[in-house]
Amino acid sequence: MNILCLEFVNSRWYVTHKLFADPLRNNDWLIKLADKWNLKSLPAPTEAELTKLIEMRSHFTKLFIKIAEGKNLIKSDIKLVNSYMVDVNFCRQLQVEEEDCKLYDIPKTLDWNWLMAEVAASFSRLYSSESINSLKICQNPECGWFFIDESKSRNKKWCDDTCANLMKVRRFRQKQKKND
Repeated sequence: MNILCLEFVNSRWYVTHKLFADPLRNNDWLIKLADKWNLKSLPAPTEAELTKLIEMRSHFTKLFIKIAEGKNLIKSDIKLVNSYMVDVNFCRQLQVEEEDCKLYDIPKTLDWNWLMAEVAASFSRLYSSESINSLKICQNPECGWFFIDESKSRNKKWCDDTCANLMKVRRFRQKQKKND
């Protein structure tokens, strides 16, 4: 399941893995994220916009942790989410591409506030859907990736097979050590 707000919040993982750098500080990564979600033609963010993006990710990470722990959001949490959506103006436009029609929200001003509003809207759609009940945090202590458990039994513990295999190998080695 591809969800903008999860992809945005999970970008924190790269700070301590793979890239060992914050992708929000990488203009190429940010532009690719915006393009992937049809938020094309955004300029490189200013330092102030970058600070707001990083702050937003931190706030939304806390919200996702709260939800994954089975807690409800309180009024101040909802107010925070809404604060990212309040200052954007847009119009809707029907576009025909070959034989498909799609309705798009077109921002009056295309800037990073628009991306933040889209992340907040994505979060709002997820929070108001049944899928939110399947939000989990990967049980690999070195991962912490947020994911939606789409398994039939809803008992998935890891974000992907890599983490699952890694944790199984660790458990196996730990048992071997005890037996030696």
